[in-house]
Amino acid sequence: MVLKIIFTILSLSFLVYLLAPGPSSVNNFSPLPESRRSTEPGDTIQVPGVAAFYTFLFRKDVIPFYKNAYRGLTRFPFLPLELNYPPEFAYTAIKDQTRSTYLEELVYPFRDSIFINGYEPFLKDGK
Repeated sequence: MVLKIIFTILSLSFLVYLLAPGPSSVNNFSPLPESRRSTEPGDTIQVPGVAAFYTFLFRKDVIPFYKNAYRGLTRFPFLPLELNYPPEFAYTAIKDQTRSTYLEELVYPFRDSIFINGYEPFLKDGK
């Protein structure tokens, strides 16, 4: 009997998790602070679900910003999982011809996810 009650509670909790509303569009996310939205072809309406910004922020600032924004839009008491991908995967995951130095995915398992692609140019000496 106790096992049935525990199973029922866990099943209902998982059902609420799956059915809870989340962001319906990339436009639900606020832009990065001190950033400008890109108007380049392919960054606007040509590829649905893609938004691009120009900013002087680095990865250590961008990822936590979107992690907290994503959590705020889903209203879960826990942060999404972070998955790191090689930058070359941006050609497949985002769009062809995407320049990238890092690609991360923030995901709530069995629900939805967002990709964060960044390009931090550097000189040949590594600066």
